[in-house]
Amino acid sequence: MERVNCDFCGSSDSHLWASSSGIDVVKCRKCGLMYSNPRLTKEELDEFYKSEYFKEGGNYTEDQLRMKQYQVDIDDLHKTCGTKGKILDVGCAIGLFLRALPDTWEKYGIDGSRSAASLGRDKYQLNLFSGELPSVDFFKPDFFVVIIMRGTLEHLPSPKQYMKKVYELLKDGGTFVISTLPNLDSIAAKLFKKDFRLLLPKQHLYHFTTKTVNNYLEDQGFEIVRYYYPYLETPYAHLCKDVCSLFTNKILSRQSPPFFKSTMTVYAKKRKNKR
Repeated sequence: MERVNCDFCGSSDSHLWASSSGIDVVKCRKCGLMYSNPRLTKEELDEFYKSEYFKEGGNYTEDQLRMKQYQVDIDDLHKTCGTKGKILDVGCAIGLFLRALPDTWEKYGIDGSRSAASLGRDKYQLNLFSGELPSVDFFKPDFFVVIIMRGTLEHLPSPKQYMKKVYELLKDGGTFVISTLPNLDSIAAKLFKKDFRLLLPKQHLYHFTTKTVNNYLEDQGFEIVRYYYPYLETPYAHLCKDVCSLFTNKILSRQSPPFFKSTMTVYAKKRKNKR
């Protein structure tokens, strides 16, 4: 385990927001960013994300709900970003989301797991690379029309360093998409706190609200286009059941159900002249 300062503002002044799975989630008193502290070291995270997590078979590759969710995300992506161009999926795992995208896109992916990228290349013939985005040099600046992080930003050791690299790799006017991001502004997160089903402080190193996402994006030279909250369109939503479960699960100290605004998708464009 290691202790860290706030990634956004560098402050060490924070207070406890919740504890889950034996790990504290703290809130920066200066900028409001929430993060796991202390958190797993890089070596501990590497062990957590061992290659077995990405092996084919099991729910990860066969989950039909996941495939339906991909289509919801792709339909919304097309509304804002068009349907073609060079796209990079950061944290692509074995490339299932890229595989679901139509071939009008020129598709690239990068993941920290060498075994995941290798499996995706071999199985799906995708352009997948392994490495940590801030330190790679095999992508040219101003190369991509879209860069997407789907369920990725919260896992990163330094969102600031990754966003800086995203800005460099995007064309002017290109779109940065942060998708499936757990939302601590949501009713479920505020009501359940430690029992919020998406509060996973071992693997989620950072925990965002709309304000703290905006802080990062504006600081790195992006302009917010829109927020999208896909709950009702997802295959995981059962409105009546989830509304009832919101109250019964709280009373019985269970995890929160899927609910309105529990996750968010943010679209932001690269400004031509960074502030």
